[in-house]
Amino acid sequence: MKVLVLIRSADDLRDYESTLRLLADRGHDVHVITDPPAVPFNALSFFGLELRRRIDRLQDGGRKSRLAARLVGGCERTLPRDERTDDFIRAHDPDVVLTSAIDPGSSHEDYVRSAHAHGIPVRGKPQTTEDIASLEGEAVGRRRAHTHAPWWGPLARPILSRAAYRLARTDEARAQKAVRQARLKEQRDAALVAQRAEAAVTRRQAEAERARREQEEAAQLAEERRAREASAARAYERYESVREWALRMRRLSPGANDDTLAHLWAASPETIASLRQYCEPLGGARVGDYQQPDSELATRLRQAIVALRRWVGSDLFVPEPSTLGGFGYLVRRDLCNEDTLRFFRVLVALQDGAILGDLQGATTRRLVWEIGGGWGGFAYQFKTVCPNVTYLITGLPEQLLASATYLQATFPDARCRFFEDSPADDVWRDWEQVDFVFAPEAALTTLRPPRLDVTLDVLTLRTMTPARVCAHVQHAFDCGSRYFYSLLPGASAGDVAARLSNCLERLYWIHPVPARTEADSGSTAIAAPASDIDYAHAIGWRRIRV
Repeated sequence: MKVLVLIRSADDLRDYESTLRLLADRGHDVHVITDPPAVPFNALSFFGLELRRRIDRLQDGGRKSRLAARLVGGCERTLPRDERTDDFIRAHDPDVVLTSAIDPGSSHEDYVRSAHAHGIPVRGKPQTTEDIASLEGEAVGRRRAHTHAPWWGPLARPILSRAAYRLARTDEARAQKAVRQARLKEQRDAALVAQRAEAAVTRRQAEAERARREQEEAAQLAEERRAREASAARAYERYESVREWALRMRRLSPGANDDTLAHLWAASPETIASLRQYCEPLGGARVGDYQQPDSELATRLRQAIVALRRWVGSDLFVPEPSTLGGFGYLVRRDLCNEDTLRFFRVLVALQDGAILGDLQGATTRRLVWEIGGGWGGFAYQFKTVCPNVTYLITGLPEQLLASATYLQATFPDARCRFFEDSPADDVWRDWEQVDFVFAPEAALTTLRPPRLDVTLDVLTLRTMTPARVCAHVQHAFDCGSRYFYSLLPGASAGDVAARLSNCLERLYWIHPVPARTEADSGSTAIAAPASDIDYAHAIGWRRIRV
């Protein structure tokens, strides 16, 4: 049985304590409402309450009294009720309503009338178990009362309305109206105070939350700054170590130097902290080109990267790291520049040429050789995509100084090994446990890796003389390299491409790999940047017979 208890004050709640305990012991569902919302004074409602009082008096009399009670009850049901009280009763849907004594002006009167109209028994405070048992019997037959207005109700409504408004002018009605208005004002004032208090609490919580977020953001920024400073400090320590090695290697080839990187030999900690921005001679991206977010370069770069990721997925896409001054435009929250796109296209070409999948799915350690290595950008992308490889980089000491410093900063846990003049074979001891191997170009003739799966040329051979190009291709063939990939200049540099192709074709079968274009997506809305159209991808398969 669901019991709705209407309480006006804390004193009433103490009076009902024993009754509530009895109801709980019998397993009834009890809902206690303290001081329900007051209803404004209404003449029809006031008249209905007067009729309800007379019904309560007449129901205990004889047969004539009961007939009169039915007549008065019909009149009471004819009068309209306040919709708020009906909604309240329907929302709680009790089987029995218990309430304290009904006084003139009590806000409970309207709720009691609505409960009666819905056929719900309304009683005072039951004292004993027998009283509660009687209530349980009444609750079984709830909803059986005739709650609809009688057939003559519409005819009697005008007469009852005039009587109601006449009764509303009596002293009792005026007193009840004053009580109702005072209660309404009290509740409205209390609601306004509660609303203001809630707004103040919400405002304080919002301010506290904002202060907490600002504190967390400040702490995060401070932590990131400390991490960058610590990373830059470690990078400078490794730079100093690599510089000593590179100076020794420089003496092996005194005539082969890169004057464009001379500033790296005496770099300050601040320069190493922004090393990526000083590597323009080793790549194609300049930090000054990425200052305007709405430039033509930004539009072309974003369109090309989004299109390429849509065609081949995001597994091969490696954004520019922010380590050591990485720069570029944000493309879907990833830092990208022209070098990022160029290296992405190289990885896609290696996948389309059926090379990358073999390296990614290999169960044994593979060895990859990149000629030149630049500043280490492509090695970073390749090693991220294919972690189970040992990556060999050969080049001029200045280039190795930049790439070794950069790769050790981006892979702080990487195992690196550096070629020394004597003994030459020690560099390959336990090579499967090594991530990067650095060796100068002058040591090419003595550098004999135990195996060589792929040789990579990312815009390095085009800067060499034909003799140096052929020496690198011959060394790759002699070491057993199965594949030779080269990023060749396109139609705008036909002589260079022809020179590279002549050296390759003698030892490798050349297979051009078409670059992904807008035709691959079935759309002409997106085109590749012009800087990438000027290059062609070629994969050489090792010839069996030369």
